[in-house]
Amino acid sequence: MVGKQPDGWKRLWRRSRLLRVLAIVGALALLISVPGWLGHPVAFWASFIRFAFYVLLAIWLFRGLFRLVARAMWPLRNRLLAAYALVAVIPIALILALGGIAAYLFYGEYAAYLFNQDLGSRIARVADTNSAIAAAVAYRARSGVGGGASAIIAHYDHLSFPQGGIRSYLYRADGSPLLPSSPPLPSWLHHDFRGLVRLHEQYAIAAYVEEPRARGSERVLSLFPLTPVFLNRLAHGIGSMEIFDTATSTRSRSSGITVTTAKPSASSGVRNLSSTLPLPAASGLFDVKIVFWTLLPVRRWSDGRHADRLVSGDTRPGILNQSLFSTLGAQSNEFARIPILVLEFVAGFFLIIELVALFFAIRLTRSITHAVHDLYSGTQLVHGGDFSHRIGIRSSDQLAALAESFNEMTGSISQLMLQQRQKERLENEIAIAQEVQAQLFPSGSPMVSGLDVWGQCLPARSVSGDYFDFFETGRQVGFALGDVSGKGISAALLMATVASAMRAYQGMAVATSAAVAVAVAGGGSEETTGANSAPPAPLLTPAPLLERLNTQLCRSTTPEKYVTLFYAQFDAGQRLLRYANAGHLPPMLFTASGRRRLDAGGMVVGLFESATFEEGAVELQPGDLIVAWSDGITEPENEYGVEFGEERLAQLIEAHRDRRLEEIGAVVLDAVREWSTASEQPDDITLLLARVRA
Repeated sequence: MVGKQPDGWKRLWRRSRLLRVLAIVGALALLISVPGWLGHPVAFWASFIRFAFYVLLAIWLFRGLFRLVARAMWPLRNRLLAAYALVAVIPIALILALGGIAAYLFYGEYAAYLFNQDLGSRIARVADTNSAIAAAVAYRARSGVGGGASAIIAHYDHLSFPQGGIRSYLYRADGSPLLPSSPPLPSWLHHDFRGLVRLHEQYAIAAYVEEPRARGSERVLSLFPLTPVFLNRLAHGIGSMEIFDTATSTRSRSSGITVTTAKPSASSGVRNLSSTLPLPAASGLFDVKIVFWTLLPVRRWSDGRHADRLVSGDTRPGILNQSLFSTLGAQSNEFARIPILVLEFVAGFFLIIELVALFFAIRLTRSITHAVHDLYSGTQLVHGGDFSHRIGIRSSDQLAALAESFNEMTGSISQLMLQQRQKERLENEIAIAQEVQAQLFPSGSPMVSGLDVWGQCLPARSVSGDYFDFFETGRQVGFALGDVSGKGISAALLMATVASAMRAYQGMAVATSAAVAVAVAGGGSEETTGANSAPPAPLLTPAPLLERLNTQLCRSTTPEKYVTLFYAQFDAGQRLLRYANAGHLPPMLFTASGRRRLDAGGMVVGLFESATFEEGAVELQPGDLIVAWSDGITEPENEYGVEFGEERLAQLIEAHRDRRLEEIGAVVLDAVREWSTASEQPDDITLLLARVRA
C-alpha cells in the first residue's frame, strides 16, 4: 500500500538543504539575542550570526522567487504575455515615461526661462531709466537749462514705471549724495552696473551709471525693490514662485557656484520673498503641477560679494501653453491651428494603431495558447493510450496545419497499432507454422546398419520452402531432399504437402509389407496361404513414388507450383542405392576412385501429369559419401559477385570427408556464411549427407 504523500512544507523541508541551514542559523541567532533583550551583554560573535542569517535568508528568498517565476513561466500563455509585455508594453511605458519626464523638464525649464526673461526685461528697463536720467542730468549741466534734479528724476521714474516702485538717486563725483534720503554708495560700485542686490534685508533691482559728461561727473543710482506684488506680475503667466533668502554659496567673481536645493525652515528667521497668487486649478488629467528651480545672481550691497539665490516655482502645462502656443490660439488666424490639428490627428492615429495592435496581439496569443493547450491535451491522451482523440481546427494558419498533422499522426498511430496487432497475430501464426514445420523435419538420424545419415535446414525466413526427410523401411532407408518453388508461407505449405505425401506413400508400403511378413511367419491357414491370397506389396522405389507425387501435385496445385526433388533408397544387405532426381541439383557421390553426379531422373514434380522418371542404381562401398544440397549452398555471392559454386563445395567436402558427418556439415555451413556478403540470408540452406559404414 502506498503511504500518504507529505504536504508541501514537509517536502520542501526534506528537499531543501538551504532551508534547514537557514532554520538552524535563525534559531541560533534568536537564541543568542535573548540575553540582549533581557539587558545582559551579548557574545561578540552574535552580530556575525545575525549577518549570516540575513544573507542566507536573502539567498533563500531569491531562490524561491526564481522558482516561482519559473513555475509561472511554464505555461506558454504566460510566456507569450511576458514576451509581449517586454516587446510592446514595457517599451511603450518607458517611452511614455521618458516623454513625461522630458515634458516635465521642458515645462520646468521653460517656466524658468520665462521668469528669467521677464526679470531680465525689468532689469533692462531699470537700467534704461537710469541711463536716461544720467543723460538728462548731463545735458542740463552743459546747457545751463534750469530745472531741479528731483524733477528730472521724478519725470523719468514716472515715465518708465507709472505704477511706481522705482527710486533714483544722484551723487557727486566723490560719491556724496546730492539729494536727501539717498543711500550711501558702497565702495565696490563703480562704472556701470545692473543686476540684483541685497539691500537692508530686501531684494532690489539696481542700475548705476557714472556720467563723465556732466559737470562734476555726477553718478546716478536707480533701485527697484522686489515685492510680492512685483512677483505677482512676474508669475502672472507662469504660476507661483518664491525666492529663498538663504544663499547657496558666497563667492568672488572667480569662484564657482555650489547649489543647494534645501529650503530654509520656518524657525531659521530668514525671510523669503514669494508671490501671493495661488496656482490655478488643473484644466485636465495631464495638467499636472510642475515644480521648477532656477538661480539668481545677487550681490550683497555692503561689500559686493556674489551669492546665488534659489528661486522655486509651481506651474502647470496649461498655463505655459498659453504663451508657448500663443500664435496657435483661438483668437489667431484659422490657418495657425493647423499644426495643433495635425498633432491631434497623429496622436489619435497612433492611439488607434496601438489599440488595433493590442487587439490582434490578444487574438494571436489566444490562438497560440489554445493550439498549444489542445496539442498538450492531445499528447496526454495519446500517452494514456487514447488514439481516437482528434483536435478541433479553428483556423487556417500553420497552427491549424500542426493540429491537422497531429490528427493525421494519431490516425496513423491507430492504423499502425492495428497493423501491429495484425502483425503480432501473423507472427504467432508463423511461429505455430514454424513449430509444425519443425515437426516435419526428422529429429535424428535413422538407426540402420550400414549407413550414417545427417541433414540440416536453415530457413531464410520464419518457415522454409526446402524439404528433406529420412524413411526407415526395415533393412532399407530412404532419404529425400527437395526445393519448393517460391518462398515464405506458400512454399512452406507446399513443402508440408510434399512431406505428408512422401510419408503417406512410404507408410502404406511399409504397413502392407509388415502385415504380409507377419502372416507368413505365423504359418497361416490354407485360406490365407493358398492360391487365392494376394502377393506381398513391394516397397515403392524412387521412380514410382515420384510419379505418384507428381500426379497428386498436378491435380491439387496451380500450374506455377512445382518441386525439385531428389529421392534415394539404400539397401544395407546389397549395399545398393536406387535414386531418382526430379529436376534437382544433382547430388555428388564421393568414392575412393573419385566423384560422380547422381543425375538420373526426369523433370520437376508438379508441372505435367504425364511425366515419367528414370531410376538410377549404384553399388556403394564402405566409406562412400553422398552429398545433396539446395541452391542456398552454391548460389550465395561474395563482395565481387562470385558464387560459392559446386566446385568449391566439392573441394571442401574432399578436404574433410574423413570427419564425422556433423563436423562436415558445420564446416560447409560456416564456409557458406563467411562467403556471403548479404546482410540477410538470401535463400533457404539445406544440406544432406550419407556415408556407408564399413
